[in-house]
Amino acid sequence: MTQSDDQRLRNLFVEHGLISAEVADEVLREAATKGGQSFFELLVDRGHVIEDRALLHLAEMLECSVVDLDDEEPAAEALDCITADVAQTLPVLPLRISKEGRLVVAFGESATAVQTDDVAFMTGREIEPVIASARKIRAAVARVYKETEEALIEILDEELDEQEFWDEPGDDDVPVVVNTVTELLDRATALGESEVHIDRREDDVFVRFRVRRHAVGEERLAKSAFMALVGRLKILAGLDIAERRMPQNGSFEFELDHGRYNCLVTTLPAHHGERLTLRVTRVDRKAPRLAEQEADEGTVSALRDLLSDAEGIVFAQCSDPRRRSEFLCSILREVDPDERIVIAISDYGRLPLDDAVARITVDNHSGLSPALAVRSAARQLPDVIMLGEVRDRETLQCCIDASRRGIVILTSLPVSEPVHVISRCYDMGVDPCTLAESLSGIVFQYPVDRLCPDCRQRKAGEGGFEQIWEPGGCDNCERGFKGETVFYRTLVVDESLRTVIRQAPGLEALSAEVDSNCPTITEAARDRIESGEMARSDLGRLIRV
Repeated sequence: MTQSDDQRLRNLFVEHGLISAEVADEVLREAATKGGQSFFELLVDRGHVIEDRALLHLAEMLECSVVDLDDEEPAAEALDCITADVAQTLPVLPLRISKEGRLVVAFGESATAVQTDDVAFMTGREIEPVIASARKIRAAVARVYKETEEALIEILDEELDEQEFWDEPGDDDVPVVVNTVTELLDRATALGESEVHIDRREDDVFVRFRVRRHAVGEERLAKSAFMALVGRLKILAGLDIAERRMPQNGSFEFELDHGRYNCLVTTLPAHHGERLTLRVTRVDRKAPRLAEQEADEGTVSALRDLLSDAEGIVFAQCSDPRRRSEFLCSILREVDPDERIVIAISDYGRLPLDDAVARITVDNHSGLSPALAVRSAARQLPDVIMLGEVRDRETLQCCIDASRRGIVILTSLPVSEPVHVISRCYDMGVDPCTLAESLSGIVFQYPVDRLCPDCRQRKAGEGGFEQIWEPGGCDNCERGFKGETVFYRTLVVDESLRTVIRQAPGLEALSAEVDSNCPTITEAARDRIESGEMARSDLGRLIRV
């Protein structure tokens, strides 16, 4: 309860003669000084009013009824209307839907017409308010929403017992939904760093596994199992299980026999309910060094020089957005954390970095935005700050400000070409002269499927290539591919390019200057295409990204 709520309640009680002004002011001062208890709760605890009688008087003043939550059990359909987070914050407790279609909601003693209107707006229903003890509301909210979570977990036991969804049965002493999620994650990790897409359809639940954007397996579940499966994953990821109308994202870590992993969970409202995507990455080992990812000595040397500079921004982008964080961490491994102070800022989960690197996880719900994280990290004067991605003007400006204080910023922008990094900065309102002084370099990584050497098919040269290769297909590969290969494009900003950036020319002139300092994507991929490591068709896909 806020101080203004306490003051309003004080005036109401004094005006109707429930307590004297002297007692009310004394308790009001105590509530403001100590905190932790509201004005009403202190009145009850000090014996100045009897709670039940005070609530009856308050209900008469507000022209509504009182409800005893010890005798009232909330209906499931009412709980579905208000999320646990909202119920805990206000606090309120949805009780039932009346015959007239109104949502009956219990408010605490500080209830106002504004609160009622807020709940009506959030739920899209007409509200019938009733008064109850705020203490009892908080206790009931904690109890009933927890029971809802537990009930969701138990549902799958009844629905999945007879399904042969997985090859091996789980532990009989563990709820089936827990076994199902464990087996799902086990299968995803067996495929490497992969994705799991869960869609509810009209007749069933469709589960698909993907690796590097390619489907590698699918399963189907009864549609009645969907709510329990989603509920279990939301609980693990710390999401609101009752919220189904808004997108959510969260993460959790889990450990299996072959390693420790992070699972990023994203939800999206869809036609038949929600759809979920799980992205599984390994966290118990460091990101591979650039040399282990086929980076040539020129690329590695250029990045080391950029990171050893006194200041500046280095943008690094991977054509596969799921590999962006790993690429940034691989670059960061070229910095010795024992010699230089490094702070890494990310959205979710643990980064595969050396323990000497300080790591910060942003949390917009608690107020720690990426921009605030960069500003705060810069105050500690590290040598290098890594930020997963720049998404808005404020964050980009914070990165520029930090880079001008003698800090190297390593981050990424979601664009497909080095020249678009510069044009995107213009679009986000960065002054061209400031950008020219701050930008140090740009590096792009392109992981692509490697052609199977046993079945690849040689074709006549075209498009300026002496020869090209396309996938075949054999028992030793997947669709003609086996493993992956990687190539890079690196742009080091020199004085000539800085001069052009200051002038903020059109995209054509800017592209010409960038191309004179950085190989085009065709030039960068030429050796791998002509040697038969990469399919010519994959180059067309990358150019369109």
